[in-house]
Amino acid sequence: MEYLFDILLAAMNVLFSLLMLVLIVVPAFIAKKKGRSFPRWLALSLFLWFAALPASLFLKANTRKCLKCAEYISPDAKVCRYCHSEIGEMDEDERKRMEVFSSNDSVISFMKGAVVSVILSSLAFYYIPSKQPTGTTVLAAPDKAEEKKADTSSLIDNEAIAEKNKPEVEENKSAYQYDTASYCKGVSDAIGGSYVIEKSCMEEENSAKHRIDGITIPTRVSNYCDNIAKTIGGSYVIAESCIKEEINARNSMK
Repeated sequence: MEYLFDILLAAMNVLFSLLMLVLIVVPAFIAKKKGRSFPRWLALSLFLWFAALPASLFLKANTRKCLKCAEYISPDAKVCRYCHSEIGEMDEDERKRMEVFSSNDSVISFMKGAVVSVILSSLAFYYIPSKQPTGTTVLAAPDKAEEKKADTSSLIDNEAIAEKNKPEVEENKSAYQYDTASYCKGVSDAIGGSYVIEKSCMEEENSAKHRIDGITIPTRVSNYCDNIAKTIGGSYVIAESCIKEEINARNSMK
């Protein structure tokens, strides 16, 4: 099934490429039928197709009249395509006149094509997205949601300002309660199950707990460091280190 889907996708890509190639050639083919240079208009269509296509439609035929049958033919024709009579060479004045006409008409036609493409693009950009279902209920819902969002944001900002301006309470945070035995066993198991590491960890944790009990800790610092210590399993050593760093940073900001 996937193989069939890949084949279908490749076929669609090929068809799309062929369609783009045809669309690029169309302006050059139209310009050639009106006596213009096919390679020049092909290059123009390759880079500015959106303007080259309408411009080629605005071109005026750059032709000369056959003296035998009075039909209009290409200026470079040697034989009339209608009566098959030979066509004489154009004189210098006539050739210059046709070159000036061709150049001026090409510029004017391209400008017209550019204007048309800009107008069509503007209509597509402004009209299509704005074509949405109308209704008072559909339009009112986003407004209410925005108002509710603004009120919520304002409430959060006010709470944050009040929390920031509220003086910190100094308290002795002796209520730190961690399971030291489980924590140190976990540390020991993490490196292979060493009793030496577990015993050393227990001693360090107990010492850190006694030191924390004798420290007066601001509420904000206490709550923050308690969360940090619990994140890694409940360590008094980590809590003590966090408390010291936070208090030092707090004192340096005063």
